[in-house]
Amino acid sequence: GRVKKRSNPTETNGAASPGTPYIWPATGDDAGTGGSGPQPVTWTSAVGLTVNGNSLTKTAASGWGNAGASSVQSILSGDGYVEVTANETNTYRMIGLSNGDTNQNFPELDHAINLTSNGTMIVYENGAPKGSSVSYANGDLLRVAIEGGVVKYKKNGNVFYTSTVAPAYPLLVYTALHTTGATLNSVMISGAAG
Repeated sequence: GRVKKRSNPTETNGAASPGTPYIWPATGDDAGTGGSGPQPVTWTSAVGLTVNGNSLTKTAASGWGNAGASSVQSILSGDGYVEVTANETNTYRMIGLSNGDTNQNFPELDHAINLTSNGTMIVYENGAPKGSSVSYANGDLLRVAIEGGVVKYKKNGNVFYTSTVAPAYPLLVYTALHTTGATLNSVMISGAAG
């Protein structure tokens, strides 16, 4: 799938009028394939947190449903992923891919990793836990990936859960943060030709 920016009234696409979706041009290895390599997430719909580039920090009171953001970019079809490096193991927050963004609560997440405050994580899909808890540490690279139409959850490149739920495109990066001060740093999105 091609990663595309959603409509943003402050941007233009060449001579197009404001609000026209911006399509990232193919470059380098992506030229000719219509795909898009890894790029920093640009956040929108941010509530209850501060945004610093492609990173988020929760400022609202602890609790679900009052802090989150979604990506301007979306995976339109085919393979792609969201990736984040764990920076703390003592807060609750979720990150993943979702078809839509109507609120900041975790049941909205179609395919997510729930990072808990005890150094474990578990997959959540549409508000329900899946599989077993897996430990994580600061510096671990965590990814929710679509590969060949299958959603795979990875830690440091190794699959720890494979979903039985097919992805519904387009997919946004979507977050829900619980603990005040929780962070999601240096979040990346990638999409390939579909």
